[in-house]
Amino acid sequence: MLKTYHLPYNDSYIELKIPEENVLHYLALRTDNSNEDNIEQLRQAIARARGVPLHFLVDKKKVGLIIEDATRAVPLDELLQVLFPHLSGAGAICVLLATGTHDGENEENYKIINKVKHYANHFSIPIKEIINHNCHAHEFYSAGITQGIKNEVFVNARVKDIQVFVTLSDMKNHYFAGYSNALKNFLPGICKYETIERNHALTLKEGATFGRHPLHPDPSRQTNPLSQDIWEGYQLIVGGRPVYVLATITKQDQILWAGAGTLEDVVSEGIKKVDEMMSVVVTPSDKMIVSCGGYPGDESLYTAQRALELTKNGIKDAGEIIFLAGCVNGIGHQKSIGNFYEPLKKDISDILSSYQERYIMYSHKTYKFAQLIQKMNKIHMLSRLPAYSVADIHLNPITDAQSVVDGWLKENPDTVINIFSEGNKLAVHAAPHPPG
Repeated sequence: MLKTYHLPYNDSYIELKIPEENVLHYLALRTDNSNEDNIEQLRQAIARARGVPLHFLVDKKKVGLIIEDATRAVPLDELLQVLFPHLSGAGAICVLLATGTHDGENEENYKIINKVKHYANHFSIPIKEIINHNCHAHEFYSAGITQGIKNEVFVNARVKDIQVFVTLSDMKNHYFAGYSNALKNFLPGICKYETIERNHALTLKEGATFGRHPLHPDPSRQTNPLSQDIWEGYQLIVGGRPVYVLATITKQDQILWAGAGTLEDVVSEGIKKVDEMMSVVVTPSDKMIVSCGGYPGDESLYTAQRALELTKNGIKDAGEIIFLAGCVNGIGHQKSIGNFYEPLKKDISDILSSYQERYIMYSHKTYKFAQLIQKMNKIHMLSRLPAYSVADIHLNPITDAQSVVDGWLKENPDTVINIFSEGNKLAVHAAPHPPG
């Protein structure tokens, strides 16, 4: 029996009709509380937070409010409406947009800044300045050197005299940092390029993968060299100053979970919830269809690729993938084009054989993409990129995903397909082979 699947793509959906018997797994985020009100969930999270209440914590203090950039899809209006009344007693507030190495100079980031200004005026919040972080151009100071890899942590100089940190964080799986969480708002979020590059050089080390983090509640899953460096860097940046986190797990604009309080408590609890909602064990299939979850998860090729990394365990070697990624912002920011996209045009064997220990920022994405391309028979990509831009990096540009699916079924009516609807947030683990 034919079933219609609606898969997020850019700001809309791609509709695919596939016989149910051919779909081995169809997986999206669990939405058990999808009827709960966003604002009420946020209010409850703040109300049940342990420790000093937020309004007492910030009273007459200089507060550093760190907000994630536009690559995160969060209900920012509701977050600011609930958060800002608790900050009205602060002495002064410096807002930092945590861009890391992302391009801060884009329309969506300025929309975030304008929203902050709007709600600050509405609630009479004493915002002194709003910093659109630039990892190349701002002034930095050294907060110290991490123990593990001796990474000198250069952080935006504006945080030097901050007394209390407050940060908003959307949590999900991350293919090499383990989990997106509040720590990443500090490193890489507001650090210098060289510090971020040295940290990201750990990307290809064993254990730098999803499902592992130093704040994971399961001690057997706390080893991740890259996230350990982030954890050490965060502690150097903060230097014992209070940090209050308001974290969410979201699906588009719907909040699935919210937590508030000290960073360690919230991140640990959030990781547990991410595992419950977004981590799945599947039997690998012959074919796979991956949606990034729509915009902003597929805003550029640089961003969209993470969906392939998080779901690649769901397909057998020599299989075929349909990759749904709108890429309305093209390949990515200029630096990523030179260090990620251009090298991917080389022969796959040359890319894999030329990888060296001298890490260049973004090159981990090239290497991981090349590994996947080599393992697959074909990766079909539906996007708004020019066809030649897709073909140049060994992918097959398509304009109609349904015709590819129909071709699969015509070639083999018994083929099995795995479908992942929010691939940028799911963590897909392959089921172990049965003994014998």
